[in-house]
Amino acid sequence: MEGADVSQLEGAEVLDREGVLVGRVQKVYLERLTRRPSWVTIEATTGPVTLPVAEATFDAEGRLLTPYDRATIENAPDAQAGAGRIAEDREADLAEHYSIALPGGGPETGGPIPGVTTDDTGHR
Repeated sequence: MEGADVSQLEGAEVLDREGVLVGRVQKVYLERLTRRPSWVTIEATTGPVTLPVAEATFDAEGRLLTPYDRATIENAPDAQAGAGRIAEDREADLAEHYSIALPGGGPETGGPIPGVTTDDTGHR
């Protein structure tokens, strides 16, 4: 997702590839090296789920359009994100679930977003 910033993603509605609302962005994770958004956690009807944003785009209303179907999103493995980051093994599980390669061939998700205050569980 070139050029997207955290403020665009936070709170955005997320649509699946059919244009059906699946949730709203609750948390943004940045790629460790580039500091660009790489994953988001959304609140779906099944609870919190994490999905990649590399192939996502925004529509004219500012909604995040993802190339994944609802079932794929809602059946994603638990990210178990603590302290503002996704654990390396969990990130690998998520990448496998979504059939994507991790940046640099390995886990790269960074920690909390600079300038954003989080508690010890990574929540704002």
